[in-house]
Amino acid sequence: MKKKGRFSIARINLESEHSVELTGLLAGALYAFVIVIKGTLTLLDTFVLLAIYSVYVIILIKLPPQDEEGIADMELVPRYILTRSRWYRNILIWACFIIGGVGILLVAEPFLESAIGLSVVLGVPSFMLIQWLAPFLSEFPEKVSAFYWAKSIVKAPMALMNLVSSGVAELTLLIAIIPVVFCFSLGEIHGIHFDWAHRAEIMLTATQGILGFVILCEMNLKWFEALGVFVLWFTQILFVVVSLVMMPFVANDQITALLWNDLHVQVLAKYTIIYWIWIIIQLTFILFKYKKIPSLIAFKSSWKTRKG
Repeated sequence: MKKKGRFSIARINLESEHSVELTGLLAGALYAFVIVIKGTLTLLDTFVLLAIYSVYVIILIKLPPQDEEGIADMELVPRYILTRSRWYRNILIWACFIIGGVGILLVAEPFLESAIGLSVVLGVPSFMLIQWLAPFLSEFPEKVSAFYWAKSIVKAPMALMNLVSSGVAELTLLIAIIPVVFCFSLGEIHGIHFDWAHRAEIMLTATQGILGFVILCEMNLKWFEALGVFVLWFTQILFVVVSLVMMPFVANDQITALLWNDLHVQVLAKYTIIYWIWIIIQLTFILFKYKKIPSLIAFKSSWKTRKG
């Protein structure tokens, strides 16, 4: 964090090993464009995405260990678990995973049905409500921990990388599991086909991943970059909310869904273009300044360290 006069200018500086997460984010986002071009998601994509995620995890494991977080700095529950004897600690850790997994299995279907019912009551498309509500609730604990770490200058990079690592997992491991579950439920091997609305959604997500990489590839996050991302995210949500409020006044129930689908695709396309303009401008500036991409240079160094 730098200070200038009475104002503080925040900038989160990353370590060289964080380039692994950034490269993983780039790889997952780039392959998402392959899915957009094909318009399908198959078991072949599962193998490729699992390979990307496996390489990513292997490199992380092989990196030299950093200073461990002090137990005294942890919250009550993890501090209690880690201060137990080895066998009791392992039981508690496995219990947390099992209880969490069982809880998800028990509440997933009721949650989906409730969300669909709520969309009917509110008069909004169920796809929109589930798309915004489900990720927010499922990732809420992760965001809370990231915001908690972000309060500390020392732990702020860890908070940022927590979110980047989540993005890597979502773009690789999470997507890879979808065809497996789909084929298992269908009882046969079959690909998932996307229409233009779905492909526009995936395109926006992949573009956001590319933007995240470009913003962080200088191995830091500046305050105005974070503000820019927040403004784009907030205005997109605001536009959607205003459109949903106004739509009942300009359409009846029969054509509301069609109007929403068309409007949604148009919004995604416009924001994708805005993101790409930002990507091109910032990437041009970085290449002009460094001649190379700093995070990829750092990743090359980390790869050599892993091989050594």
